[in-house]
Amino acid sequence: MTTLRTPGDGLSIRVPKRVLAVCLGLALAAAGVGAVTMTTGDYPVPLLDVLKAIAGQGPPGSDFIVMTLRMPRLLTGILVGFALGVSGAVMQRLSGNSLGSPDVIGFTNGSATGAVIVILLLDGDMYQVAAGAIVGGLGTLALVYGVAFRRTLSGMRLILIGIGLAAMFLALNNYLIARASLDDAIAAQVWLIGSLNGRRWDHVRPLALALLVLLPLVLHYGRKLAMLEMGTTPRGRWAYPWGVPEAC
Repeated sequence: MTTLRTPGDGLSIRVPKRVLAVCLGLALAAAGVGAVTMTTGDYPVPLLDVLKAIAGQGPPGSDFIVMTLRMPRLLTGILVGFALGVSGAVMQRLSGNSLGSPDVIGFTNGSATGAVIVILLLDGDMYQVAAGAIVGGLGTLALVYGVAFRRTLSGMRLILIGIGLAAMFLALNNYLIARASLDDAIAAQVWLIGSLNGRRWDHVRPLALALLVLLPLVLHYGRKLAMLEMGTTPRGRWAYPWGVPEAC
């Protein structure tokens, strides 16, 4: 075990050495992939010019390619991947199942439904689509929780109901896309599949802000999430007073 502390010991986290080594290895791998991404393409840029552009001292051509075209794509991919990893870990704890993930409990398809409705029916912009996805996801979670809760929150019941609702939302999404015009259907499908093409700083800033706000909350409640492993014991109920997920 390795203990990580903030200055003044305001916050301390005990991390297994294996986990720390894996995270360090993944960070180095991401740095390597980032270096390849920034230097290769239709217009190769030497690594030294990339570093100069990041420092604000690169040639005009390299600065545009690095900071306007490639850097937003790289940061968007890293931030989205990090957010997906954290959400997956949280969902595994909440469901009490190592296979638990946002798509298993219907959150992914519910969010997609909210986004598709905004794209196809409301003709919303980027921020409105994001808001629609959040509302759709939270509404799905509330629906799954309301149907699954029976004094306690069974992980098996949560997953089964989530899978059923996910199938319903997927069918609704396919129906809306099939009834839409070709341009709107393509826009919705691109959003559902996801793409780093054309990512700008306008996409990076909301992601970074969301992580800055939500990640400390996840870390703050991490101890209670860990106590969910105690199941229906008194400590488990204290950690999750609105229903203890029972492991599958």
